[in-house]
Amino acid sequence: VSACQILYINGTFRASFGTRGSGAGQFGGNKIGPFGVAVHSASSTVYFADPYNHRISKWTLSGAKATFVSHFGSMGRN
Repeated sequence: VSACQILYINGTFRASFGTRGSGAGQFGGNKIGPFGVAVHSASSTVYFADPYNHRISKWTLSGAKATFVSHFGSMGRN
C-alpha cells in the first residue's frame, strides 16, 4: 500500500508512492504516513514531513511517476 497519493486539482489521481517503513522512500515507520507537504511546482518537487522517522523526504514528479531523491533530518535532543 502506498503511503502518499497526489491528485490533480479536480481530484483525479496523478501518482502514488512510498510505503510504510523507515528506509529510503518510506514513511512513518509502523505508524501513519507523512503529515505535512510542500510543493515547488516550477521544479515538480514535493517535500514531505515525516515526524515518525524524524525527517523531511524529497521527491520529484514526472507525469504519474514519483521518484525518491533524498531525505534529511534526525531526531533532536532535549
